[in-house]
Amino acid sequence: MNARRAFARRLESLAEMAAFTAASLPQHAVDAEQRMTVDFAIEELFTNMLKYSRSGASRVEIALECGSGSVAVSLMDSDVEPFDVTAAPQADVGLPLQQREPGGLGLHLLRRLVDELNYEYRAATRESRIRFRVPCRRPT
Repeated sequence: MNARRAFARRLESLAEMAAFTAASLPQHAVDAEQRMTVDFAIEELFTNMLKYSRSGASRVEIALECGSGSVAVSLMDSDVEPFDVTAAPQADVGLPLQQREPGGLGLHLLRRLVDELNYEYRAATRESRIRFRVPCRRPT
C-alpha cells in the first residue's frame, strides 16, 4: 500500500495528517499503537519543519509505504534551508529539570520509537526529506 498527500505549512494541518494516516494505513497491517507512533513522529517532524524551515512556502508532502513488517514514512519540504534532525543534539534526560535546556525531548522520544530515521537535503532544489520506519504488528 502506498499513499501520498501534500499539506499546508500550518499547525492546523496536523488534524488532517492524522485523518490521512487513519484512512491510509490498512487495519490488517498496522495496529492502533503503531499508528499512534506514526502520528507522533509525523507531528514532531512536521512541527520541527515549521519551526526551523520558516522560509518554506510550499506544502509539505507525506508519503506512506506499507511493506512486509513495517511502515516507511517520508516528509518532503521544498524551498527550504537544511535542518538535519538526525544531527540534532541528544537531550540530556539525566539532568534535573532545573538544569535542562528547553527543547529536544520530542526528538529524544522519536529516536526511541522508530526503527530508522534518515535525513537528506538536495541543495539544487532546496528540498529537505526526512524518512523514518516503524515496525508493524497486526491488530489483535
